[in-house]
Amino acid sequence: MDFNTKISVIIPTLNEEKYIAKCIHHLNKQSVSPYEIIIVDDDSGDRTKIIAKLLGCKVIHRRKSEIDFSKNIIATARNLGAKMAKGEYLFFVDADTILTDKNWLKKALLLMDKHRIDAIVGKFGCHDCRTILDKVLVSFWFHLSVIVKMLSGQHLYSMPSCLLIKKSVFNKTGGFPVFERNEDAALTRLIGRYYKIKLCLQCKSKTSVRRIRKMGYTNFLLYWLRYYLKRYGLRRIHLPRYEPIR
Repeated sequence: MDFNTKISVIIPTLNEEKYIAKCIHHLNKQSVSPYEIIIVDDDSGDRTKIIAKLLGCKVIHRRKSEIDFSKNIIATARNLGAKMAKGEYLFFVDADTILTDKNWLKKALLLMDKHRIDAIVGKFGCHDCRTILDKVLVSFWFHLSVIVKMLSGQHLYSMPSCLLIKKSVFNKTGGFPVFERNEDAALTRLIGRYYKIKLCLQCKSKTSVRRIRKMGYTNFLLYWLRYYLKRYGLRRIHLPRYEPIR
């Protein structure tokens, strides 16, 4: 396995000054160093872009006038980052997610090489859980994708778990669907239909529960249950409103 493989990290941001430095710090501590870290920023009003530039990241600034709000703007941000990336592999991660395992990328590359896999997602927990209920809901968030996979055979993994994918495969699938709310699960479903994708339980990361707290425990739970029922039970493709958290 060639660990000199170029990996482009892509992070969409909007007012992430509280999280972005820690996210980048853990990426730079990886045993397999990223070739580049690309920040696609949606006109942040805080110090996100400044911090990212100081830490050596390439920053793509999208002004609000350049954003099509009729589409999933996180999906379009990720797709723009992928278009600008120079690596052979793309690694998508959220700004509020940290790689607690310094060998995340190394383990994923070894797995991809050994089993001829095209994409890897990992397991995630939370780094700012305050209560047992926080931990329970994050566990539900992760395992819901696993349960759907067991019941339907479809790969529907959420992005806090991070996604490493061959750029050639990403391009062939058309990138993140821009008219889907859950664009990360929608992409892994497409990958699983035509290529090989695998869940790596040893590739661990931690994300923030800030969205759960903002939406409220009950609303968060009901939102995702309704979403999965409508999208993958009733086959309704839709873009329901999802309140920003930044």
